[in-house]
Amino acid sequence: MLPGGAGRSVIVGHRDTHFRFVQNLVSGDQLVVQSPDGSETEYRISETAVVQENATWLLEPTSDRELLLITCYPFESIIPGGDLRFVVKAQAETVFPQGGKSG
Repeated sequence: MLPGGAGRSVIVGHRDTHFRFVQNLVSGDQLVVQSPDGSETEYRISETAVVQENATWLLEPTSDRELLLITCYPFESIIPGGDLRFVVKAQAETVFPQGGKSG
């Protein structure tokens, strides 16, 4: 599912590169995600959680426009992988068509 559409979009990244920033996100923060077609979706962070890597609720369907950002946890670990994941859950607030907010 692409960001902005109905359902749950999931983006996964490495905790020590592209997703280093997620450790600083808190409930209430805003994210803007740009899709390949140039459309943008504004999301509001609703919660963060540390879960087991096999947490099944991450795969359950939803009709909400929701975004999950997932990365390995803990952030400071020198050993890659592990069985914990840091999850950021966000709800879509506004979708801007191709060209985004400023286009």
